[in-house]
Amino acid sequence: MVKKLTRREFLKLAAAGAAVATIPAAGRLLEPVLAEQEAEYWIIVCDGSRCVAAGGAGILDTVKSVLGIDVGETTPHGKFHLGIQPCLGTCGSAPNVKINHEVYGELTPEKVKKILSELE
Repeated sequence: MVKKLTRREFLKLAAAGAAVATIPAAGRLLEPVLAEQEAEYWIIVCDGSRCVAAGGAGILDTVKSVLGIDVGETTPHGKFHLGIQPCLGTCGSAPNVKINHEVYGELTPEKVKKILSELE
């Protein structure tokens, strides 16, 4: 039987670096966390080892530069919030970014700039 975690327990595990895919009931708990954010778009950059090896650090730097915010921050107009996650569970298409409920894979800095400009 899988232990049902409270949101606080889930956030503690995620903050400690546990891959969300390995946290019991992560899918059920992540939705309320996303819903609490003020931003229209919640951008999660994967910083798992496979994504980092495939250029994920450059993807994160590009998002930070384009939006003018750091991890954990929301743009002043409230449109974008930036987060990171140790694994999005789509390693085969690394590097990956999840925007709200859609995962974008095989990204380059140029592709990220295009995606963000389309969301403006």
